[in-house]
Amino acid sequence: MPTQPNNRFFKLSDITTRIQQILQPHIGTLFWVKAEISSGRERGGSFYCDLVESDQTGKIIAQMRCTVWNRDLANIRKQFKDHDLDLKLDDGTVVGFQCSLQFHPQFGLSLKAVGADPAFALGELELKKKEILDRLTKEGLLEPNKKLLVPMLPQRIGLITSKGSAACNDILKTFSSSGFGFQIFLADSTMQGVKTEASALEALDVLENLNLDLVIIARGGGSKTDLFYLDNEAIARRIAAYKHPVWTGIGHEIDVSILDHVANRYFKTPTAVAEDIVARFVEMKRHLEEAENRFRSTWAYRFERDR
Repeated sequence: MPTQPNNRFFKLSDITTRIQQILQPHIGTLFWVKAEISSGRERGGSFYCDLVESDQTGKIIAQMRCTVWNRDLANIRKQFKDHDLDLKLDDGTVVGFQCSLQFHPQFGLSLKAVGADPAFALGELELKKKEILDRLTKEGLLEPNKKLLVPMLPQRIGLITSKGSAACNDILKTFSSSGFGFQIFLADSTMQGVKTEASALEALDVLENLNLDLVIIARGGGSKTDLFYLDNEAIARRIAAYKHPVWTGIGHEIDVSILDHVANRYFKTPTAVAEDIVARFVEMKRHLEEAENRFRSTWAYRFERDR
């Protein structure tokens, strides 16, 4: 250790210099870190946060500052986009960062993230989704809404989606161009981002008080990360206890979302939901026209015969 002035105190600069000497062989070495984001903020194109690790009780047992500089952040976002993902850096998100150590005499030890693993991010989202689904299944919440009866010809329909979105416009266009007398009650809702849960729950509350035949929850296509905002346990539980049957049309072409599992019925796209309802009316109209034609033919035949 450095010489102690007055045989008692170390100079702070000597201590930081010694730490820097010890860490020097490891500075620049890349390694992977799994941790949870805390106190995250983006400024000037760079991202600053604390990376934390907690035990099973939620107590933080390790914490270190981390920076993703703007150039590295742009590269990571591009890499995620190539895998049909958005880089989600919200507080509480578990990330897999490729990091190197940094040490500054003034600011101490920290991490510099230069990469992130899209497969890890997707795996964490899928793991969270599985945990939610397991809880709902165990509590028997996948079936209640499926047991609600849907009228053969639903006309009074609640629609939960983002007003003005492609999903909203496609559904309304499908209904309006059909020529049938649908009544659509639109409840505008955020369908991605941190406000999704509160917004969708509020929309469900509003529509539940109306005399409706059916409620549709719709969202168009997007990245896997965007769609995971609707893999939400609170919304799923609300649907399970809902008094109206709920149909979902969420932009999953392959996967089935959490809301799809608890809904009365689910469809692959928003337009498919509207098309199914319109098809019921088309089919009923066809049956009525055929019945009318049979009635007219029979009546004409018997009338002519009796005359």
